[in-house]
Amino acid sequence: MRAFIAIDLDPTIKATLAEFIQRLKKINSRDVSWSGIEGLHVTLKFMGEISEAKAGEAKRALAGVTVQVRPFPLVLKGTGIFPSNSKFIRVLWAGVFEQPTLMNLHREVDFAMGKLGFLPESQPFHPHLTLGRVRTAIHLHEILDELDRYKYSSFGQMTAAKVTLFESHLKPEGAEYRVIQEFPLT
Repeated sequence: MRAFIAIDLDPTIKATLAEFIQRLKKINSRDVSWSGIEGLHVTLKFMGEISEAKAGEAKRALAGVTVQVRPFPLVLKGTGIFPSNSKFIRVLWAGVFEQPTLMNLHREVDFAMGKLGFLPESQPFHPHLTLGRVRTAIHLHEILDELDRYKYSSFGQMTAAKVTLFESHLKPEGAEYRVIQEFPLT
């Protein structure tokens, strides 16, 4: 199974972001593979293909991490691109405030998964929600202008009260997600 660990979003925030994606899609729908509403989450750790046994180990490790973390505010604000300041843009994103509890949670999840053999992330953690993945950057000027207009805008806030282990299936029309297990923050 293809698995990852994330914080899922409240439905109202997903709806707000889905409306924003629709606005961007009207500008350019051919050069970007847009995220569906079910794909809007804050990824803490992408694990890739794992076995059922490894998923069981990950569940036990996540239970140990999440029991030590209290629910915390998750604030969604701003927009941008990865890599930043590049003509080879790959991702359009909405930002997540780098709240200390979120950053610590990411470090603890990364460390716990490292003990199971998953390599640490090669890039610094920049919490975000992927709005779309760029196929070609030839006709992105208008979208980049729109993202620039929203670079300080709020998309809402919620209380992060659980971490979810997800399974994803890649399909031609986009990824399909299934919850493997949720881990409440206490």
